Amino acid sequence: MMKRVFISFITSAFFIAALSSPAYAQQKPAHVLPQESLDIYKQLAATPELAPEIAKLDALLDEQLKKLSPKGADTFKGKQEHWRINLTKACNAALEAERKACQLDEVKRREYSLKNMIIQAGGRTFVREEYSYEIPVADDPRAVLYKTVYADDNVHKYFSWPQIDGNPLTKAEEEWNELVKSQTRADVELGDCEGRFSNQDVSFEFGYTSDNFISIVYTKNWQCPGGSSGWPSQEVKNYILAPHPREMSVADIFDLSSDWSPKLAPLTDNELEKKNGGPQIEEAERMLAQGENWLLTPDGIDLNFRYVNGHAGGVYHATIPWEAIKPFLQPHRAFKLPFEK
Repeated sequence: MMKRVFISFITSAFFIAALSSPAYAQQKPAHVLPQESLDIYKQLAATPELAPEIAKLDALLDEQLKKLSPKGADTFKGKQEHWRINLTKACNAALEAERKACQLDEVKRREYSLKNMIIQAGGRTFVREEYSYEIPVADDPRAVLYKTVYADDNVHKYFSWPQIDGNPLTKAEEEWNELVKSQTRADVELGDCEGRFSNQDVSFEFGYTSDNFISIVYTKNWQCPGGSSGWPSQEVKNYILAPHPREMSVADIFDLSSDWSPKLAPLTDNELEKKNGGPQIEEAERMLAQGENWLLTPDGIDLNFRYVNGHAGGVYHATIPWEAIKPFLQPHRAFKLPFEK
């Protein structure tokens, strides 16, 4: 059984958007609530409908802070303060009779998100960095096609990426944090929804991690406006950390003079058949040859097959065990594999 470490979030009222926006460059997470927002939040926390859930959320925050370095805990507090500001606005557009239910839903979503913001994998603590900002509707032409706004007529955007927490971090870990952050800025997109905004549920799964290696898969479930469901897309990234972080290439793990791809691809057949994914040997061979969508795990290399039976079929996985992979490995690797001490 393949082992993965999972961290996820639900976006609620936020939307993915390009990070080149001036608003993104200008906004900074708030570490202290403005007095007006603080007063509103205190009022919400005192209402019979919200008090129990908000108390539970605050207790969960205290528990999560204990897992972090002092610097990480301070940043984490800032994230929560920023969420509290948004909570005071998030349901302003709802009808009065529906507002409390809307606010309660936001608090429960945050509780789910907060539980999955911090995770330990391979001896490291990872934190989901998240960022939201807002721009006027008039400044975003896509909002003409579809928009969700707060009462202030601003479109609210949201995105996230993983970061290593520690005090101190190694130079390679600091550089990895910057690399992943910059890749997120480059990769964030509005989605394939004919130009309309699209909600996303996004998760990170960590595969094999070690002192010099991190394997991670990003899963996004698009939910286009007017649609009742979305579809998953996945992207796997494998990083070698030292001497400087970079994405792993095929040559970093396989002996290029070997015939690893045609020999290993058939091993995915039985597993996919059991999952009703059908034979995908040709696709598996291509993925192995190009280093596309592999997740290194303690059990082997997990191939992520996209849309085997169309979008409705979702994403299928098949794991090739390390025992089968060993004969084809590059003998001079920059990182150790799970079976190596």
